[in-house]
Amino acid sequence: MHVEQSARRVRDRDRGPPPRALADICTLSNPGALVVDAGSAPASQILKRGIQEQIEQSTPPFGRKGLQIQPSELGEDAAIQGAVHIARLAAIESALTTIK
Repeated sequence: MHVEQSARRVRDRDRGPPPRALADICTLSNPGALVVDAGSAPASQILKRGIQEQIEQSTPPFGRKGLQIQPSELGEDAAIQGAVHIARLAAIESALTTIK
């Protein structure tokens, strides 16, 4: 319950710069998805709703068209899987550079 209360405080407090920055990013780049991870599923849902509200208020329709805001499904392994993905991309880039 403590994590959920913290997420609510962050959501309520951060209706300014961080969610606004996400709204600006959506306007400029029109990403297909934003992934939210607040440490627990209920806390992630709370932050997801706050971010979604800010984007709907601050982003023109073309900047949010098709945007999906979803909680992370990777759980505790997210950082490890991200590091492996980055290492794999670096190895591929290095191999391609060598071939050229």
